[in-house]
Amino acid sequence: TKLMGEKAHAAGVIPRIDEHAAIVSALRARSPEDARDAMRRHLTRVLNSLLAATEVQELEEAKARIAAARDRYT
Repeated sequence: TKLMGEKAHAAGVIPRIDEHAAIVSALRARSPEDARDAMRRHLTRVLNSLLAATEVQELEEAKARIAAARDRYT
C-alpha cells in the first residue's frame, strides 16, 4: 500500500475532495443508490489512477533495463 501510494504521489495523483463530498452528500441524503454510484465512480478513478501510476514507473524501469542491456552489446 505504501509503495502504491508513493508511486501515485510521484505520478501526480491527488485526492479528489469533490468525489468524497459527493459520497458524503448521498449518505446524508440517505440515498443508497446515489451513494453507491458516487463510491463506484470514486473507486474506479482511484484504481485507474493507481494502475496508471504503477504502469508509468514500471515502463520507465523496463526501458532502463533494456537500454542497459543494449549498452553491454554495443
